[in-house]
Amino acid sequence: MSLVDEIVVLLDPVVSNDPDGQRLVTLPHAGPPGGIRLRVGDVERFDDGALLLRYATATDRAPTG
Repeated sequence: MSLVDEIVVLLDPVVSNDPDGQRLVTLPHAGPPGGIRLRVGDVERFDDGALLLRYATATDRAPTG
């Protein structure tokens, strides 16, 4: 079992020109070599082009929804 079982991302179809943009996720400490693998569980599309993406850690069960 991991600290995080699921990551939900709302992707809005806008390109930002912010030079100080931040990473989506920054781990508070060093993770395993190669990072933490994620597996897509569900994708929901909206009329405005936005996407709601649900990811599970690769070692966990697929998210339900």
